[in-house]
Amino acid sequence: MTGKETIAGYIAQAAKLLRAEFEHIRTTNPHAGEGGKEVENIVKEFLNHHMPQRFRATGGFVIDKFSEMSGHEDVLIYDALSSPVYRYTEENQIISADAIASVVEVKSVLNKKELENGFEKISQVKKLHKSPISQMDQKATESNLTTHGTLGVVFGFSTDLNFATLAGHCAELNEQYDTYLRPDIIVVLDVGVINYTANIVGSKQIIDFATTSEEDVPIPPFFVHLAAREDGSYALNRFFVHLMSHLAFYPRRPSIPPYSVMLEGAAQVAVMSAPTSTTLRPVLSPSHRRRSHPRRRFARSSSARTRSIWEPSPSSRGRMAA
Repeated sequence: MTGKETIAGYIAQAAKLLRAEFEHIRTTNPHAGEGGKEVENIVKEFLNHHMPQRFRATGGFVIDKFSEMSGHEDVLIYDALSSPVYRYTEENQIISADAIASVVEVKSVLNKKELENGFEKISQVKKLHKSPISQMDQKATESNLTTHGTLGVVFGFSTDLNFATLAGHCAELNEQYDTYLRPDIIVVLDVGVINYTANIVGSKQIIDFATTSEEDVPIPPFFVHLAAREDGSYALNRFFVHLMSHLAFYPRRPSIPPYSVMLEGAAQVAVMSAPTSTTLRPVLSPSHRRRSHPRRRFARSSSARTRSIWEPSPSSRGRMAA
């Protein structure tokens, strides 16, 4: 039984609300560009109301530690508890690639041209460098399963194509992109979902599958298929459960940029004064060994190790000679 009183029913009701808001925008906003922004906003609002609050949805750009940046993306889902925001406005933010869990391209009418655009924009985010999983990362669960790839989604409110034809275009575009640069899910609200399924070799079991990152946990051999399901009013449900499954295993990542990147252009020379030292206790005390010495200048050498350059005053040179 699926109805308003069930979990499936609640998300199906949210789909009806999305549809009503979309139709209101479509019929009352005569400006296509502004209408498109409003459509993106209702998707972000849905996600921010229903996702775990560790994650937030915003529009903007993605930047990696080499300062490579994506184009503007409609919806970015990122770990708000771990990620710095390098630039913030209400409409556009710049987020670290390590914190991006998913990117969603929103289309009012999903046709072949818009599908091609969605593939290209998602690939821009997926090809950015993400730091490998390390001991600095905190697993989201006690399971050994983890994924730090970016889930790519194309979300359409309608389509002027037959759903099977749309799936055929997806298959054609797949030939133009590497496996890990493709969208993982294509959604058309109130119509259906196109995604990958996997059949384990030697088993009859078929499971949903996403190729978010080539660095994720090794998997057994699979037969992978592109599956098109006409879910009707439950298309949003399938998209939502895919997204929640991905977020459930997304680790908390520190997203700390390398010092050499963050401090590019900063001072390379420091003037040292007021020398202190520590003993066996973690307490700083005046350093008598250096008290009679003038200030020391320290500069970073080409090998990134610190060297000391002592420039004594003329009077101290005389004392030293004596």
